[in-house]
Amino acid sequence: MPVDEVALKANLPILERHLTIFDEALAESRFFAGDALSLADLFVLPIIPYLGMVSESQPMLKQRTRLMRWQDVMLARQSAPATEPKLAA
Repeated sequence: MPVDEVALKANLPILERHLTIFDEALAESRFFAGDALSLADLFVLPIIPYLGMVSESQPMLKQRTRLMRWQDVMLARQSAPATEPKLAA
């Protein structure tokens, strides 16, 4: 599938802003809505690994250490691999 480079570049600042919001939300708690897992975490979980597949977003993700720690915690859950989509190569 061809990539719309103009749209991609136009939306990178928006993505960066949203990733910062996610990272800051994890500054004082283990999960998005506090210290216990919530639907907020389950709704965000599928998004972050997909972003990691896009080369332009990888540096942004690496800079959000709290978000990456959260992703590691979430992906370590037994249910995470069971629901991971199988993408065609």
